Amino acid sequence: MDLYIFSDNNETIQSASKIKISKKYEIKIHEIKELRKSLRITPEPSIVYIDISDLDVDRKKTINYLSKKDNLFFGIIDYKGINISEISELYFSGAVDYIDKPLLNNIITENRLKRITEYLAKYRVDYIQEYSQIPAVNYNKKNYIIAESGWNSIISGNDYTFVIMYIELDGIEDMKKNYGKKNLQIALSTFRKYIEKNLEPFGGKIWMWSGFGGLILFPFNGKECQSIISGFRIILFKHIYDVEDSLFPHFISFRIAQHLGTITYKKNNTGNIISENLNSIFHLGMIFAKFGNFYITEEMLHFSPKSLKTFFNSVGKFENHSIFRMKLPVY
Repeated sequence: MDLYIFSDNNETIQSASKIKISKKYEIKIHEIKELRKSLRITPEPSIVYIDISDLDVDRKKTINYLSKKDNLFFGIIDYKGINISEISELYFSGAVDYIDKPLLNNIITENRLKRITEYLAKYRVDYIQEYSQIPAVNYNKKNYIIAESGWNSIISGNDYTFVIMYIELDGIEDMKKNYGKKNLQIALSTFRKYIEKNLEPFGGKIWMWSGFGGLILFPFNGKECQSIISGFRIILFKHIYDVEDSLFPHFISFRIAQHLGTITYKKNNTGNIISENLNSIFHLGMIFAKFGNFYITEEMLHFSPKSLKTFFNSVGKFENHSIFRMKLPVY
């Protein structure tokens, strides 16, 4: 977790520089004028302390900004002991801590930060929904191999980090028994077109295909997995596909799994690729996944769009990965 301290007061800055806490907190000290620039992107939940001593005019505006900023939980430093008639107003605005005259380095301790985190996890709905299920792993520091221009940068034979998506129709053996080969191939062709239609806006391309399903790759940009939206679209638009485009004589079912991993990309001869990440996605999709559901690994959840994080439930561990399943609509 990042710990930000913003102040223009030399005493505050000097005290902040002496704070001693473990390496799991990264302390960043800035002038107040750098606040918006420094907090423009905060992928991890962070605690921000701002010294209001020199914020006479912009105090309310700045606090309002912090209260609306995603991933931030802020505290107030009142180092000069300015008389605030209603300190409670700070808490009504979302503040999680208030520090007055005592020296800063004697106040912001690891135990205090731990208590703030415990408070957030127990009482703050915005924190509970966003972070309580996400493992405390700093994925941002992993070595990802990014293709800067997406597919335009990818060369066959090189290693890249992809979102690897597994999708397969359920009940394959019954389909093979109940349909003629020609009718089945035509129906499977419309299914593939449905999948491709929902991959294209998110940069996904079919890599391996068996007719009943296969593997799709999305180049990873190192910041966010938009591919999860593709999985949502495929699941949620399925009934429209069933009645408007599908050539199957009934509602179909399929399962989806997504995993983030580095693999050697080969345009051809894909059957010769040996990869732990490919094994993981195949096992997750073929062994763990239940019919009609969409699963992601914990690393995918970490990089998922903010608006979608609360749409997954933890369903345990599989092959050393924490697995999350999409919540399905209740009809």
